[in-house]
Amino acid sequence: MRFATLPVRAAVRVISLAAFLTSFTTLLVSFATQAQSDDGWQVWFQGDDITISQQRHPKRAATVGAHMRLEQTSAAQFFRVLNDVEHAAEWLPHVLSVTLVSRPTPSQTLVYSVFDAPFPVAKRQLLSRSCLSSAMQDGQRVWLLQVKDVQSSMLNNELIAISPLRAIWRLTEQGDALDIRYEVDADPNGRLPLWLVNFTNLNNTKQALRQLKSQLLKPRYLSGEHGFVAGRCDDFFTP
Repeated sequence: MRFATLPVRAAVRVISLAAFLTSFTTLLVSFATQAQSDDGWQVWFQGDDITISQQRHPKRAATVGAHMRLEQTSAAQFFRVLNDVEHAAEWLPHVLSVTLVSRPTPSQTLVYSVFDAPFPVAKRQLLSRSCLSSAMQDGQRVWLLQVKDVQSSMLNNELIAISPLRAIWRLTEQGDALDIRYEVDADPNGRLPLWLVNFTNLNNTKQALRQLKSQLLKPRYLSGEHGFVAGRCDDFFTP
């Protein structure tokens, strides 16, 4: 099993800093008009059957949440996409490489990933552990894929590590449709301004989900094994 928001061998997607900053400047106007819910969530983007929200924090990166509902799509298709590391760069932004380090249990994986970034931001690395569980809720099958960063001596001293990271994919099969919910807290570390971190996390999530929609419809993901095994993850986020 390979972690979804994570990486793989592939060509580098290069984005110029000038274009990046221009896009952010345009979005500053929209920030001022975003509606905020009682629990602090703001809708940042809505379109293409995708909703992306943020929950901003004073001194750390915003929590990013996303929702997408796809017709004629199954959880098995989603897991086949995640398992296909050779084509991960077709939908995951800024992926350079991915290595499946080990499978500590049938439901868990340890993955080492390297990401590129627009100049002058340096490359980042992430050693992540994921755990998949499944249960029936209100007559519907629900899968939870939890992901967290791991500190280890195997990390490259020359690369900045993304840490802490906590992410959850929640998949619910609703008849012939698949409801996908995603939430992540991630700190890229390094001397980056908070506005840049927040925009990058939001924009990367939008890009990934847009491309994931197209990826799920490709014939190679409509059948076959995917290697994911659900197990117990009750205390996965407990230190």
